[in-house]
Amino acid sequence: MSKQIIIGPGHYETDEREAGADVDPGELVEFNDDGRVQPHSTDGGVAAARFAKEARDVGKTVDSTYEYDSEEDEGENVHYGYPAPGTPVQAFIATDETFDDDTPLVSNGDGSLREAADDGSEDEAIVAYANEAVDTSGDDDPTRHEVISA
Repeated sequence: MSKQIIIGPGHYETDEREAGADVDPGELVEFNDDGRVQPHSTDGGVAAARFAKEARDVGKTVDSTYEYDSEEDEGENVHYGYPAPGTPVQAFIATDETFDDDTPLVSNGDGSLREAADDGSEDEAIVAYANEAVDTSGDDDPTRHEVISA
């Protein structure tokens, strides 16, 4: 497994903001009403291709969690990136997903990605494409897999 979320060679911009919820590197993220970072929360909804990433300079690896303390209403600064289309990213894939390489992916509403509906019945925002065949049918939690930013 890669030790970084955005694995290049594409171009990407990075930034950081305070967490509004616990966030793991590899999650698709959005800003809440207070402008804080949280896992993307709308299943199939419009989403910028914005992924939480590691921040080794402050001790955050791909396995770290950016924490939010609800009692104190404060969180750690989440480092995130906007990868250019075509950039490989290690993103979380939802549980119970099975799909092939090049499958279009959308938000699962919890920071992970899932296969887009293929029957045309859903108006979903594609944020990435699978860069490998994936089978998470036996997984208890979302797991990271390589995707290509849309």
